[in-house]
Amino acid sequence: MSRFSAAAAAVFTLPALVPAGVWEYGVSAGECRSPRCGGAANLDLRHGVSRRWTVRAGLDQLWGGPRGALSHPYAAVVGTPTNALGIEAEAVANLLYRAGLRLEPSDRLRVTGDYVSYADSSSESPFLPPGTLGQWSLYGRLMPSRRAGAVVLEAQGTRTLTTSGARAQLRTSAAFQLESMVLRPYVRSERMPAAAGVVQRNYLGLDATVLPQRALGPVLGGVWFQGHAERRMGPDSRARRSSPPVTWGAGFESRPEPGGSPPCAVRSSPSRWFRSWMWCDRPRW
Repeated sequence: MSRFSAAAAAVFTLPALVPAGVWEYGVSAGECRSPRCGGAANLDLRHGVSRRWTVRAGLDQLWGGPRGALSHPYAAVVGTPTNALGIEAEAVANLLYRAGLRLEPSDRLRVTGDYVSYADSSSESPFLPPGTLGQWSLYGRLMPSRRAGAVVLEAQGTRTLTTSGARAQLRTSAAFQLESMVLRPYVRSERMPAAAGVVQRNYLGLDATVLPQRALGPVLGGVWFQGHAERRMGPDSRARRSSPPVTWGAGFESRPEPGGSPPCAVRSSPSRWFRSWMWCDRPRW
């Protein structure tokens, strides 16, 4: 998440920014969630060129797919030309090109825009959505009040270009911070091309996150849970879906004790591409 200070010298920090002169690396591996590969691993290296600019390079390696092993080396640059503006550009070999802008004039307002151009879907990579040519996305986040537990409003729209036509999605949500839980009710709508014309579907859903309780100790105090439920709205929703799909995930985050110096912080959680994965991140050397 970005950091903001009212001080004149404050700089917004993008998630991928690294302090000047610092190197960071990360390694992860696990079983693929997609049936198009059996296993995947990632090696990531970042360097803070200056206070405002960071370069990044790495490799995504896949095994067990229809075309055997696949390698996706990548490179990226992230920067903050001004305190409120962040930019990011990324290229992944045989996969995609991406550019993004992030505007955050205060800690209560954030607007981001992103464009991705995908490679030929014949590459058989599970990272590449089948038939997808490109995607535009726009996201906004507003916190009307600064008080603790205030509601956070979010909206996101995407337009995806595919080989069968254009698909549009819109989602609006509100996040409520409770004592030990975050609730995010949302409404989303999607318009998709079909043989009979454009089809629109609307959904109502809820995301819930149970936050770690540090009072439970160094082990149980790092466990968090996340759940999701969604139902399609409309007169035919009962016939098409008798019960809402509910998914749950759990994660564990270990933190070094005060004064300790472990070799790395290990995190385990569900991932988009891995069924389970371990991430070892040593922040600096």
